[in-house]
Amino acid sequence: MVSVRNILKVSQTAKIDASRRRRQTERKLKESLSLNRRSTSGLGSLQRRLESFHENTDQVTNLLNQRLAQRDSVRRLKTAAEERLNQEKDVKASAEQELEFADSAEEKTSARSRLDVIIERISELQAEIRQRASAEKKLAKPIEELSTRKARLMKQTRKSSQNKPDLLDLVKSSRRSSVQLRDQVGRIIKQEQNAARRLVQVTEKLKELQRKKKRTAKKKKKVSRRKLKRKKSKTRVKVKHKKVKLKSKRAKKKLSKNRHTKAKSRRRSR
Repeated sequence: MVSVRNILKVSQTAKIDASRRRRQTERKLKESLSLNRRSTSGLGSLQRRLESFHENTDQVTNLLNQRLAQRDSVRRLKTAAEERLNQEKDVKASAEQELEFADSAEEKTSARSRLDVIIERISELQAEIRQRASAEKKLAKPIEELSTRKARLMKQTRKSSQNKPDLLDLVKSSRRSSVQLRDQVGRIIKQEQNAARRLVQVTEKLKELQRKKKRTAKKKKKVSRRKLKRKKSKTRVKVKHKKVKLKSKRAKKKLSKNRHTKAKSRRRSR
């Protein structure tokens, strides 16, 4: 009985310990799964943010390239106009010399007409150069804004990309930890179930022993009662026998006394 009680105590301790470890491991598993969900969600959000950054960067880059191409085109046209202007200025100087050294009126008229045409072309070229310069100036601000925006997007992309490896490691480690903890919970649940079955078996065995003990105690009590009853019965029989013996003895004594009295009476009568 004592050994069974000790086994019962050990089984109860094992069951309590298994339940405690199961609850602790389940809590860790819950935390690991929550961390995996958060890190997976964070990784998804980061990926979407990076895709948005890349998309916006591509759009800004395309716009910037368009503006840069426009500026380069304007600069080329302006440079070409400036080169033609310099050439026309040289031609103008030559025409002015021809006009200055013309001898006849006809030569002067021809030189004057040629000079007027050159001056008109120079004016047109100067107007074109001013127009190109104005266009280039107008393009400077959007180019600067687009360049700043592109730089900011690229910086955000780099900064977000730096967080991606950490999130990937966190997703992998939390997933691996969740798998390990889930297996551990399964093993502990089996241990808890085995401990519970063992506890039930030991409890039933202890109850059976207690029932046997009660039955044995009842039997002993019954036997003791029977023995006591027999003893009392024997005592009553002995007392009865003694009483009978005493009565018989008294009767014999009385009979003997009567006989003696009668004999004495007979002797006297003689």
